[in-house]
Amino acid sequence: MRFGTVFVVLAAMNPLIAAAQNPPATQCRSLEAAGNFLGPDETIVDGKACKTVKVSQQMVASSQPTPVAATPRTGGSEVDITNSRVIEMTKLGLDDDIIIAKIKNGKCQFQLGDGDLVDLKKAGVSSKVVASMLDAGALTAPLVTVDKFEVSLHTLGQAKVGGRLGHELTVGIKSVKEKAYLDGPHSSVSVSGTPTIEIDLPKGDTIDNYVLVELDGKGDRRELEVESRGGIVGGKNGVRAEAIHKTSITPLGGNKFQMQTDSLKRGEYMIYIIGSPDRVKEIYGKGYDFTVR
Repeated sequence: MRFGTVFVVLAAMNPLIAAAQNPPATQCRSLEAAGNFLGPDETIVDGKACKTVKVSQQMVASSQPTPVAATPRTGGSEVDITNSRVIEMTKLGLDDDIIIAKIKNGKCQFQLGDGDLVDLKKAGVSSKVVASMLDAGALTAPLVTVDKFEVSLHTLGQAKVGGRLGHELTVGIKSVKEKAYLDGPHSSVSVSGTPTIEIDLPKGDTIDNYVLVELDGKGDRRELEVESRGGIVGGKNGVRAEAIHKTSITPLGGNKFQMQTDSLKRGEYMIYIIGSPDRVKEIYGKGYDFTVR
């Protein structure tokens, strides 16, 4: 009897351990009814002697909670950073430096007109963050459109030299002309004879660097004279004056301008960038070409 009492006391001191080491219990009885003894298939549960039922591994596994796959968040895009996204991050209480980091590392699609800036201020966006938005929205290269078609920048390729025979026959009276060219008979952009030309420039660039020139169509390419050597007038570098069309410039706000000119005849044209040639790199000029049909 004394041994039974000691066993019961030890078991009562560790009810959690006993329960953890045994399967679920059934058919319980009081300790007094059990004579303070536990049978080989009994354990202490809530101060009672209870028989246990062996549980198979399959039953144990089925009793475990079923794992639930994490559901992906379906919030706003983490790639496109818009005005609304900046306002949302501000209202969430994110630090300015965190928002600015998001702006610098994301794809920004901002609307930054005067009204948009007022809305950002009303929404509590700090001037520091707005300044970062303006920097992110700033152009890094010119944006040129002709009749609302965006025109790509092209480089004038390897030059060819013409007029050598005439130069020799006239004992140097006629000059030797050097011409650069663009591959292809026409530009991918075809416009009207009275095109609307708009040029949006990055900070530090000036509209004075852009002139409208006419290219010479030569079947499979378009050419532009870029140098004349020898002859009566001596050597000349740069675009031939006869190829340059007279234009007038109208500011559109910021660093954006409209270039206006008289009606253009059918042919090939380029908005040429003055100072773009780099003979060391064999670049004979750069510009934005279009075709008038």
